[in-house]
Amino acid sequence: MRGGVWWSIGSGASIFILNEPWLYNGEVISSEIPGAYFVRNFTINSLMNLYDKSWNKQVIRQVFSADIADKILHTPLIHQVEEDKIIWKAERHGRYSVHNAYRLCVTELVDSSYNWRSWYWSGIWKLKVPPKVKNLVWRMCCGCLPTRVRLLNKRVVCPTNFASCDSNNENLMHVFFDCPFAIQVWHKTRLWSSIQHAISTTTSTTDAIFSLLEQLFVDVSQRLTTIFLSIWKHRNFRVWDNATKTSVMVAERARNMVVDWQMLLLPLHQMGINSLHRHKRYKCNNDAAFSSHFNRTCISICIYDSDGTFVLAKTVTYPCIVSVDVGEALSLH
Repeated sequence: MRGGVWWSIGSGASIFILNEPWLYNGEVISSEIPGAYFVRNFTINSLMNLYDKSWNKQVIRQVFSADIADKILHTPLIHQVEEDKIIWKAERHGRYSVHNAYRLCVTELVDSSYNWRSWYWSGIWKLKVPPKVKNLVWRMCCGCLPTRVRLLNKRVVCPTNFASCDSNNENLMHVFFDCPFAIQVWHKTRLWSSIQHAISTTTSTTDAIFSLLEQLFVDVSQRLTTIFLSIWKHRNFRVWDNATKTSVMVAERARNMVVDWQMLLLPLHQMGINSLHRHKRYKCNNDAAFSSHFNRTCISICIYDSDGTFVLAKTVTYPCIVSVDVGEALSLH
């Protein structure tokens, strides 16, 4: 069986017991185990109580050693899964793609663990700024903004110097933090002390940005990130049009960006409030809890209307342990 895949258990009639990745976390039962001969041609539905889709504990304990039996009994059987299906474990939807396979390989070969820490990225997507600003900050933190150093590393033929100064090292840190022109802009916006502290206490541009987003107030984060875009615009104008602006103009452009965005959102916010009064809405709270001791998953659902009045609630238990994502998905289902 190919690496990176496992079985999603429906009826169990098409999944052989041996050498197939159907156990929890994609493990297999090897054909080399003692007694494997007796289950060689059997599928896993022979280990199940088909009337309620549960494991037949008595049979499993009789056939397998204690450690393998425990692994089987801790493999979840979900009633909503109706057919046996091979899924790819690297994606939640279970479908294989070359793009995502490449991403998985890069993740395993390169230390990019910070990309998967949700608290690192939440500060970007919660910013109260135009989407183009969030997109720029995201590209900066991913290391995919096309600075000249980045382009040269990708074998793109281009000049090596930075358009805004005499530096021959146009990387992310220089463009936004080290360049004398950028420093002038930060001084004009009274953010230079915060910038200095961030870059002196972190080891990369990405870490410095995340540190700033975590520590600064909302309105200051707005200024910070719109200045990023304004500095990048200034760089691009110098590269493509040989046009330049003063540091005061770059800072003012960032300030106007925030003001214009706030004015745009105000009528939309008022429309949203009015529509809430016209339409009844419901809120569904759901959660999942797990007991490894009893090998059970419990889900709970509670629904309220827009006035906060209780509407409906329900709890369901499953005789297995699943992941948090699967447990919450079951409660939504």
